[in-house]
Amino acid sequence: GTIGSASPWPMKTGGLADVIGALPIAMNNPGCDIRIFIPRYSSIDLKKQNLEEENFFKSFKIKIGTKSHTIKTFRTVIPKTKISVFFVDCPYYYDRDDIYTSDRDEDERFILFNRAVLEIMQRLKWAPDLIHCHDWQAGLIPFYIKENYAWDKLFKNTKTIFTIHNIGYQGLFPMESAEKAEIHKGYTEPMGPCEFYGKFSFLKTAVCFADKL
Repeated sequence: GTIGSASPWPMKTGGLADVIGALPIAMNNPGCDIRIFIPRYSSIDLKKQNLEEENFFKSFKIKIGTKSHTIKTFRTVIPKTKISVFFVDCPYYYDRDDIYTSDRDEDERFILFNRAVLEIMQRLKWAPDLIHCHDWQAGLIPFYIKENYAWDKLFKNTKTIFTIHNIGYQGLFPMESAEKAEIHKGYTEPMGPCEFYGKFSFLKTAVCFADKL
């Protein structure tokens, strides 16, 4: 999901932004360890927003199809709270004029984000009880938790909840995108949990694999 208008960062994508800006603050209490993960879009200036590179672990690489990308992680804290916000930094994908684009690699931008979120959690050795995923852009995380990253006992008790803010946007891509996401072909067969009318659907994947909707 993305931080929105209720937060100090200059980015907003409608109702999704309002929820993500307000919900973590509303839940902020001593019994909750809340951490937010979003891409470091070009509108987020490192100096102006006082972002510091995470020093608990080094940068790492993620491979999407035949491409390998170096990921850096920046971190800040929402003012007057202890809520950490982690920014996935990959200029190749996120240093663009718009948050969401019609570029041919829009699928790769968010395949990388979904994987990077879990890779960062692994490096932090942090296993949340619940990962709250918002809209298709975070739709692969419920699948990855139960499939590709199921080998890691760190996530054995982690559940996912998926919120649909606008069902009109479903993250539909050619089947080649599923290969880039390292999704087994059995899941993309006709009527499969990741297939929607011959295309690979981030949204349907989330609906089928999330523990709650």
